[in-house]
Order: sequence, then C-alpha cells, then structure tokens
Amino acid sequence: MPQKLPGVELFASGVYRGKEYTPADIDRIVANCHTLGPKKLNLLDPPAVKGHEEEDAEGNPTAAPERTDVPADGWVLPETARAIWKTDRLGRKQRVLIGDVEVGDDMAALIQSGKFRTVSAEIYDDFTDDHGKSYGKALRRVAFLGGEVPQVKN
Repeated sequence: MPQKLPGVELFASGVYRGKEYTPADIDRIVANCHTLGPKKLNLLDPPAVKGHEEEDAEGNPTAAPERTDVPADGWVLPETARAIWKTDRLGRKQRVLIGDVEVGDDMAALIQSGKFRTVSAEIYDDFTDDHGKSYGKALRRVAFLGGEVPQVKN
C-alpha cells in the first residue's frame, strides 16, 4: 500500500557542478510540475528511485544508461509541488522546491530505518515535448540516496 511522504525538500536554488539554478528556475520547475503533470498535460510524471543509475562516477549523465529495467520506488506527486524561501545554516536565502512523494511499503521501511536519508533531484535543462515545444527547466526524477552525498547539501 503506498505511503505518502509529505513536504519532501527536493531541490534548492544555488550553484551545483558549475551550473546556477536561480529562484526563478525553482519557480519554473514548480510551474512545470503542475503544467506537465498527470492532472494537466500528462507529459511528465517524475519517478523516485534508489540512486542515480544514469550517472558516471563523477555524477555526470552517461550517454547510454547502464540500466533501463530499474523499477520506480515511488512517484513525486507533481500537483503538490511548491516553492518556499528558506535560510540555510550560513544565513543565505534559498528558494526550495518541495513536494509530496508516494512510496511503497518496502521503500518506506528503508527510509524509516535510515538507510536512505537524502534525496537528489534530476532536472531537465529544457523539457521539450514531442512537437518541439519548449517548457524550460523541469523535474525529471528524484533519487533516494543512502551512501552517496547529494550535490545540494542543505
């Protein structure tokens, strides 16, 4: 039976791997969750999985994913996406993407046991539909991380 994890911090404005994500980018991602999600255009339904299966050792996307048979461990509920302002431990303001994630009992047990304590968002730089229409930045997928440190440390 699915369990809902409410208000999960998925991503935040900042500079990661040399790429800047502005507060406006976070707001665009939220808008695209609503627009592209199953309750509107039904073009993007971001899964939640264990780890980043499509990255190399340095965290860069690989040209050919090694695994395409990895099942989803949950789903971000796009209609719950929202952005808030938050001050980090150093007193800097960040725009934070928050959303509810629905997971199965097995994943919920792993999270509750502390084996997966953080999440890491994967972002499309420019989501484009099958007709070439561009929507800008969009949430692609969320990875549950155990032994890996996420790029967004806060």
